Amino acid sequence: MLHPELVALIVVEFGTLWGAVTIASSHAGFGLALGAATGAAAVGSGLALKRPPMVVEGVLGFLAFLGDILGRYVNGPAAALGVFVVGILLIFVAIRYGIRGSRGTGQELGHRDPRG
Repeated sequence: MLHPELVALIVVEFGTLWGAVTIASSHAGFGLALGAATGAAAVGSGLALKRPPMVVEGVLGFLAFLGDILGRYVNGPAAALGVFVVGILLIFVAIRYGIRGSRGTGQELGHRDPRG
């Protein structure tokens, strides 16, 4: 079941990424940097708010803009390798941070210490 807050956050995130694409059509460097920064901010916001769909959308947006940046400024297969390596690292960090952030102590989960 979707909550209106989550839907609004995803739509806003998509809109900002689309805005960066639109800017990149006339000012490539600025638009691509803005899109990559927007994707990175979306990943950070999604992790902080504990909203996995936001993290996924942010990772996909960041990698799309990173691929365009590297494809524009780095020649050959190094661009694809760069996106692959950064993507794997970003996903690893997101999963690691998300798992660490979602673990709670026994008190938070409603468990009592049997010793008193």
